[in-house]
Amino acid sequence: MDALFDTETQVLWYEPRAHANPGPRKDRIYLLWPAWAHRVIAPEASDRPLNPLALAVLGIFAASRLTAKELAIHLGIQHELAAFIVADLHGSGYLDRTATLTHRGRELLDDERDTALHLVPAWVFRDPWRESLWPFIARDLSPAVTAINDQGYPDLEFGTTGKPWTQHAFMQLPSNDISPKMPEAREILRAANEQRRIAKRLERTRRSRFWDEDDRDLIDPKRVDLRRIVDIEAQAHPVFLATFLYVPQEGSDQEIDWHVCDFFGRENSLDLRRLIVDVADQQPRLAQQIDRVIGRTMIDNSFADYQRRARQRLSDAQLRLDRILTLNIRLHPLHESLVRMLDAWLEVQELDAFADARHCDNVLSECRKVLEGLFAELRETYPLNGIWKRVPEDKETRAARYRSAARDLGFTNIPQALLHVPRNQIRSVTDYKDSARLRPLVLATLLGAQDNPKHPLHGIAASSPELLELVDAMAKLAGGASHYGTNQVLNAADVNASVDKTLSIVGSLLGLPVCPITEFESE
Repeated sequence: MDALFDTETQVLWYEPRAHANPGPRKDRIYLLWPAWAHRVIAPEASDRPLNPLALAVLGIFAASRLTAKELAIHLGIQHELAAFIVADLHGSGYLDRTATLTHRGRELLDDERDTALHLVPAWVFRDPWRESLWPFIARDLSPAVTAINDQGYPDLEFGTTGKPWTQHAFMQLPSNDISPKMPEAREILRAANEQRRIAKRLERTRRSRFWDEDDRDLIDPKRVDLRRIVDIEAQAHPVFLATFLYVPQEGSDQEIDWHVCDFFGRENSLDLRRLIVDVADQQPRLAQQIDRVIGRTMIDNSFADYQRRARQRLSDAQLRLDRILTLNIRLHPLHESLVRMLDAWLEVQELDAFADARHCDNVLSECRKVLEGLFAELRETYPLNGIWKRVPEDKETRAARYRSAARDLGFTNIPQALLHVPRNQIRSVTDYKDSARLRPLVLATLLGAQDNPKHPLHGIAASSPELLELVDAMAKLAGGASHYGTNQVLNAADVNASVDKTLSIVGSLLGLPVCPITEFESE
């Protein structure tokens, strides 16, 4: 293989940042993490210049109800102009008299989003250990400013021309016998969609507003010619992505826990922290770097302490799962995902009063992954290809179709949010195997089960009549998560209820008895 990682490999800097004051530079551990960079054609959403203010107003009214004066403040325009735009949108049939989006207005917004989608040259990054793409599409490589130190390794250079400063960084080299795998079109599309989800989530939590699952801003696979999402270059480029590890110096988890910044400026990444810990198990020098951070927390004195606690928690999660869903759950593909969910839940129990919103967020994210995995597994056993064709385009007829499927399976009530899922989202989970959209997955499963008496959804309504409400509640909770940054942070009881609901759904669909998790809460 021509491309190898070494001390001369390019280092990239995408401005990683901490969620709270990370303390002085000397307390942070800067890390250079290897990745394969692939030059590709990838989807990007851009705004069209046509009527930007009118589109902005429509977008605001799609999510909230504001007066013309409040609109003017949000958009930074004069009150009179805001009132004129609202009146014009009403006159054009995009808003009704109550400033609610009409069917025509919502279609206009959807058309604008779809038309704005185009494909551009970009870069994607693959982790050499997990062999998965990081959820980030970069328009360009963003090189860090570096200088080779006396030991022959690159240091990061920051500051200004007048006040420069140099930061030592630990370089983690992978095994150079790992060959890069070229990315596939659907893999790139998934990375782009996940990037959008993360960006939307951060935007809404920073504005201190609760949000629910809403996939309308995501890329619909049927509107993208997957044949055009291709590699521009056949060769993968070795690069290092820069980030840092830290212990917060303020906030609810001050000096309690340690964190790793996402490479791409999106605050913390629990997924990256897990990966670093896994690699450190086999890399003593990396473990020493983690030691330097963990030693400044109030929970563990060393990385070895952290590992012992993590292994014990994982063992406890496995034992509790056996007791909650019986040993039969070990034979199911969902087993590992359920263990991770209980591991995250046990960490919240372990930290008790020190568990902050981010720990709760982690539990709910794992709950959602379990449900997505559950319905994706049902999709593999009971294929859903073409089911989307049963879904009408018209909003009212579509809602009636969903209600009919639910009633045929014995469910007397279907949550309103499920009735609003559009046809294209059903197609994305049936024909394009998108498993990261919970409500469309559930609805597609309902439609597929309607004419199949052998499907496990038949008969479930008798024992679990609230199944659809539980799924919808989890979509809301895991979509908004603990909405940290607001005053509506979930407490331990909310987290327990979410895990219980998830286990109840799993038990119902797999035909396993479920023991409530609260019976083990005090153990």
